[in-house]
Amino acid sequence: MPEPEGHTRKTSFDDPAKVDGWAARGWIDLRPRNMETWLKRLRKMVATRTELRDAGSAAASISTYLPVTFEIGEVVAWIFANEIGGYRIK
Repeated sequence: MPEPEGHTRKTSFDDPAKVDGWAARGWIDLRPRNMETWLKRLRKMVATRTELRDAGSAAASISTYLPVTFEIGEVVAWIFANEIGGYRIK
């Protein structure tokens, strides 16, 4: 969500750089460019599922494991592990 500047309650969306910054920090971004990013990401997720199925359980890793459905927690974990480098073991 955009942060208001100063003591105002209104935020201007006229500055594309600010809008891009808000989107990069997690603002829900449904613009075509970001939707293409999501389509690429989902294609990678589906492809890793296929690799796991073809190779068997020995191929299971943090980058290949996803359930058959797209569960939000699994999607977030996949992004965290594969794009942000946040994989860890307890």
